[in-house]
Amino acid sequence: GGITDAVRVMQACRERGLKFAPHTWTNGIGLLVNLHVYAAGGREHPLEYPCEPPGWTPEVRDGLLAEPIRADAAGTIAVPEAPGLGIVLDEDQLRRYGEKYFEITTRGIAVKTIREKGLFTALRLARKKRR
Repeated sequence: GGITDAVRVMQACRERGLKFAPHTWTNGIGLLVNLHVYAAGGREHPLEYPCEPPGWTPEVRDGLLAEPIRADAAGTIAVPEAPGLGIVLDEDQLRRYGEKYFEITTRGIAVKTIREKGLFTALRLARKKRR
């Protein structure tokens, strides 16, 4: 699931009078995404999030963010108010740790199309592209 599925689950719980206690066990990007979903859902119960020093600290969890996410003394994290999800990435960290997971060639696209859509569709698309 994703954001839409999470919202649907929250709505279904509310309609049935069930409690919904969200949690997130991910990096800072995922934490901020889940925080927005949680905030949109009415904040009926606490959002559980990862912070277990000495190993799982904001600096480690939020390594790809420009600034670590900090909770206040009560453990509350403010929902970002910047545009979109309010996520600001650390470009240097992305360059350092980023990895290209997917690269495809023209031949690779052709093979993938044949496998997934069939030879007829692949040939039709190739003819269309040549026009």
